Amino acid sequence: MTQLIAIPLLTRHWGAEGYGIWLMLTTIPFYLSMSDFGLGTAAGVEIMRFLKEGDLGSARSAFQSVWVLLTATIGTILFIALIAASMLILLTPYSGDPWGRHEIAKAVVLMIIYSFGIVQMSIVYVVYRATHRYALGTVLLMSMFPLEGACLLITVLLGGGLNDVLIGYIILRALGAVAYNYVIYRRERWFAVGWDSARLSVIRSLAGPSTAVLSLNGSNIMVLQLLLVTLGAFAGPATVAVFGSVRFLARIPFQFFSMFERASVPEFTHAELHERWGLMRKMVRMNVTLGLLASLPVAIILTFFGQTLLGAISHSLHASQTLFFWLGMTTVFLVTWTGLATPLFATNQAHRYAYYFLAIALLVVLGPMLRNLLHIPMEPGTFSAMMLALGHMAMIVILWFQLSGAPWFRRKEMA
Repeated sequence: MTQLIAIPLLTRHWGAEGYGIWLMLTTIPFYLSMSDFGLGTAAGVEIMRFLKEGDLGSARSAFQSVWVLLTATIGTILFIALIAASMLILLTPYSGDPWGRHEIAKAVVLMIIYSFGIVQMSIVYVVYRATHRYALGTVLLMSMFPLEGACLLITVLLGGGLNDVLIGYIILRALGAVAYNYVIYRRERWFAVGWDSARLSVIRSLAGPSTAVLSLNGSNIMVLQLLLVTLGAFAGPATVAVFGSVRFLARIPFQFFSMFERASVPEFTHAELHERWGLMRKMVRMNVTLGLLASLPVAIILTFFGQTLLGAISHSLHASQTLFFWLGMTTVFLVTWTGLATPLFATNQAHRYAYYFLAIALLVVLGPMLRNLLHIPMEPGTFSAMMLALGHMAMIVILWFQLSGAPWFRRKEMA
């Protein structure tokens, strides 16, 4: 809802170029989420195993080992960004342009500081999930986004600029992180942020599954955010604004689907630990069916009435019917293969499909450049949307073959 309001508001107050720059800057938190190396997800499965065995010390060690490494990593990234931004500001004359290099350099630093808070809360979210407090953790975590959305809208309406918005984001995220830690500590006394129980051996044991999750996270970041950057580089910020707005409409069903799919992740882990194959099969069918019921009608509506909907949320953006069709089908294929992949993701087996998706993501991100080099007579955004849809369709085929040997996949194997 916030983004529905933000699109016309930002395009009116900041223009299409300013909105495009904002979209590209908001890719930074997604890039920095890669700095967890997939360790958070892998650690969550192990924490759940330790808690099932009553080994609270090992559960705390797993959490703190990951927390120390990720805090040090993103702290180093922030330090490097501060140095680079300072050099750019000192060496470049100030032009007074609100979208000039000076302001963007400051915005990059502020966005990294904001991202630090996001990563900190994401690490603690692992504990909520591992202790069967997914609903509580999700509600508290997701509550930050409407608060930050309100900050964005109010600041822009009051005439604030890019960096004013980001300062508000940082303050809200810092307060949220403190409250988030306090809530889980009150319920799980073994939980503590610190380094006294951190162990290098724990990181080594998580290296295999975390690398696969890192690859998967990186691939998602590429198709969600880096694609916007390459589109901007080869087609301009205006194309990014159109593509990003249409994709937002097309991905609404996926956001709805994700609420249920994410909630099923700890349940898949628990079912696998107890070898409840029938339950796993039912949950997979439920996830895929729910995703299709949410995405197919929206894809059809967007194909025929997409421009009307886009016009309702924007005063100046126009897109082709073909772009709406391909981005709608992208979501249909995405929810299907995500539903199939969830049990593998929840049991530290993401390596069975993650590297295939990485190859597909790389090809999609290079799409705008390839289109220019090969002189393909198709609008840049539409070509990228088509490649993305075909890539997600390929993932369905890959996962079907990967799952064919699972004990829960076919009824005759469960008998």
